[in-house]
Amino acid sequence: MSDVVLLGDVCQITMGQAPPGDSYNDKGEGLPLVAGAGDFAEATPMVKKFTTAPGKVSRQGDIILGIRASIGERVWSDRPYCLGRGVAGLRPFDTLDPNYLWHWLGHSADRLRAKGRGATFLQVNRLDINEMEIPLPPLDEQQRIAAILDQADAIRTCRSKVLAQLGEVAQSLFLEVFGDPVHNPRGWPTHHLADLTESGLSNGAYFPKNSYGPDGVEMVHMSDVFYDQVERGDLKRVRASDAEIEKYCVADHDLLVARRSLNYSGAAKPCLVPQSTEPLLYESSLIKLTPNASVVRTRYLFHLLNNRAFRRGAIAKIVTGTTIFGVSQSNLSRVQVPVPPLSIQDRFTEGLNSIDEFTLRAKESASYVDALLPSLQSRAFAGQL
Repeated sequence: MSDVVLLGDVCQITMGQAPPGDSYNDKGEGLPLVAGAGDFAEATPMVKKFTTAPGKVSRQGDIILGIRASIGERVWSDRPYCLGRGVAGLRPFDTLDPNYLWHWLGHSADRLRAKGRGATFLQVNRLDINEMEIPLPPLDEQQRIAAILDQADAIRTCRSKVLAQLGEVAQSLFLEVFGDPVHNPRGWPTHHLADLTESGLSNGAYFPKNSYGPDGVEMVHMSDVFYDQVERGDLKRVRASDAEIEKYCVADHDLLVARRSLNYSGAAKPCLVPQSTEPLLYESSLIKLTPNASVVRTRYLFHLLNNRAFRRGAIAKIVTGTTIFGVSQSNLSRVQVPVPPLSIQDRFTEGLNSIDEFTLRAKESASYVDALLPSLQSRAFAGQL
């Protein structure tokens, strides 16, 4: 059995701090600023701001850990970065392998999140990180474990790339059928988004915490809409009256749009609703729209609002905020939408159905792989690998 030590005894922990406000710039002057997990990309940071007065700084090879809001998310520091107050830098000592630490942090993210405190944003402090217990086998054993977990993670990443590429196929099909939605070279008539709906756009419901419970109705929240389609079965439930269910219920012909997001890219992110015989409510951080089926198809609008060119050309200009990003219902209502004939929209949907079949099989395979890594991690850090 491996020794168990405190993380702070085998790792230097550097808590970030916000640099002076007048040092910020977007011209590349100074060091790139990692303010929080909103500046995390897949494996390394993707920053929006720089600072000429960095306080706490990471080195190449450090792990940058989210400690505010998105607690437990992590990326590698591929160069020096200024660490803002939403992150901490972890630098292993010689007795701790960096890749072993990386995998252990992923395995331990839920435990760290459980330590979070705060009214608006949950946050952990140095002591919370320092006192986490980590199994510490000999260095060569750490490296062996990390190599196995690296291979499993590479398989999972490969499956994720397949799914992402299928998403690219859908985007390519969209452009092939409809053309660039911003420049609209085929001259499709344009309408305000609200004019393409049955009854305009509507914000979701707010329920106090004491309304939530296992005997309630499933409800979609902001964190549930960033995966293209709502996943039923594991959503929070809320006790709602019949009148509230009728007012805030969503169905498979509706489209949900994120009104707020901790990440810039998440603002105005659309999400489809699956078919179900059970009612489903939506929360106040979301906007619902019901497309008028005599004019526009739900899946056309979904792919339009997801289209990168359209998001840059039409959506980005209505996104506001610095810490929390969002769009207002009124601004979203006025977005100009090109509307091709229904026959062409339906042809696009037929092409999507073929892509959906491949996507379903790829997701089933990815689900198996996703379950494999946590199982391997549990065995590894229990000394059973």
